[in-house]
Amino acid sequence: MIGKILVNVLKLLGKLVEFKVLKPTKNAREMEKVKPMKKMLSITAATCLVALSAPASADVLFSLEAEAQYWQADASGYHTYAQTVSSGDIYDWKKSGQLGFGATFTHFIPLLPNVKFETQELEFGGEHSNGVDTVNIDLGHETYTLFYAPFDNDLVAIHFGASLKQIDGYVGENYGMSDQPLWRIDEDVVSAYLKLAAGLPFSGLSVVAEGHIGSFGDHDLHDIQGAVRYRFLDSLVFDGYASIGYRSVKMDFENGNDFTTNYEFTGPFASVSLRF
Repeated sequence: MIGKILVNVLKLLGKLVEFKVLKPTKNAREMEKVKPMKKMLSITAATCLVALSAPASADVLFSLEAEAQYWQADASGYHTYAQTVSSGDIYDWKKSGQLGFGATFTHFIPLLPNVKFETQELEFGGEHSNGVDTVNIDLGHETYTLFYAPFDNDLVAIHFGASLKQIDGYVGENYGMSDQPLWRIDEDVVSAYLKLAAGLPFSGLSVVAEGHIGSFGDHDLHDIQGAVRYRFLDSLVFDGYASIGYRSVKMDFENGNDFTTNYEFTGPFASVSLRF
C-alpha cells in the first residue's frame, strides 16, 4: 500500500514538472532541452517502482503457514441417553495430550477469500467412581475456514470469516458386559471465525486471540484460544514462530431425545509454525 502511494506521488510529481516545463516552451530547441528531464523522471519512477515492489512481493502476493500444536487438555462434562444422565462428575477423566496440525494460505486477490485447514485429535478416557465402569470419547475433527484478512502484518492482524467443523467420532461406555453401548457422532457444524493479533514493534513478540463460535439448531460449539507468540526466525525464505497459550473447546450436540453431549476441553498448549 505504501509503495503504491509513493509510486503514484512520483507519477503525479512527474506530470506536474512536465506541465511546468512544457508550458513556457515555444520552439523546437527548448523542446530538446525538456526531453532529457522527462527521460530522467521516467527512469526515476521506474526505478522506485521496482525497488518498492521487490521486497514486498513475498508478503503481498501470497504466503503459506504450517503449524503443529501440542495441547495438554482436561475433559469435563457429561452425555445423556434415553433421558438418563451419565454425569461427568462421577468420572475421573484422565489428562491427555492432544495433537493438532494446520495450514493457512493467504493471497493478494481482494475478493477471493483465504483458506485455512486444521485437523485435531480429541480422545479421552474416564473411569467411573465405582472403579469398574469406564467411558471413552473420540471427538476428533477437521475444520475448513474461509476468511478475509484486511490487516495481516507483524503489528496488526485482523481475520474474519466462516468455518465448517466436521466431527467424526463416538462416545462409548464399558460396563463389563459383552454388548457395550456406543454412540456415533457424525456432525457438520458451521461457525463464525475471528482472529485478532497485535505485535510489539522490533521485538518479535505478539499476542493472538482466535476463535470459532457457532450455535445453530441443536448444536452449540466454541473453539477459542489466546497465546503469546514469538518470531524466533526471520529469513528471506521463511519465518519461524513459537507460541504458548490456553485453549477451550466446548461441544454440545443434541440428537432428539435419544442422545446428547455436553463436553468441554480446556488446557494450555504450545505450538510451532513456519511461514513461507
